[in-house]
Order: sequence, then C-alpha cells, then structure tokens
Amino acid sequence: LLASYWGDPDEQRTARDVADAELRGVGIRPDPGGIFVSNTHPAIKAMMIGTPWSGGWQGALLRLPNSERAAGGTKGIRFNATHFARAVFIQKDTVTGGDT
Repeated sequence: LLASYWGDPDEQRTARDVADAELRGVGIRPDPGGIFVSNTHPAIKAMMIGTPWSGGWQGALLRLPNSERAAGGTKGIRFNATHFARAVFIQKDTVTGGDT
C-alpha cells in the first residue's frame, strides 16, 4: 500500500487514494516524506497483543533511524474521521530501506 501511495510504477494495483484510506484506517498516515504511525490506534494495538510492544510501540519506533515524535505534539495527528492521536514520524528512506 505504501508503494502504491508513493507512486511506485511496479505497485500500481491499488489507487493512491484507496491506499491512503486503507493505511489511515489501521493507524498509518502516509506522507510524501514518510509515514506517521499512531501511538494509540486500536488496529495497531491488536497487532501488538502478546508482543513486547503491547504496552506501547512508540518507544521502539523512536529508536529507528530518521524517526521522531510527530510535529502535532500535544495536538496530535488526524488519521481519519474517527482517529486523532499523537504519532511517530518515520522518514521514507527508513521505511523503504533507501529505495525511493
């Protein structure tokens, strides 16, 4: 979905707007420069059950290269109509492994 959002010609099976909506629905907001990952989204929380990150995954994400607390600060980031939360921003190069 991220490749479709970022316009990878080999991954155009999903329209950009559809990829954007799908990702936002699971707590990932794509951006031309990277991704915002919600600190509290229920879909991510469900994926983390039974893992060392079930109590909070933002700390692990912040240890990734080129990641930072999202500029929304205390205000948070809008993911979709039903989810507004603080987030971690991870630069595109970190997500893609440098393949842009």
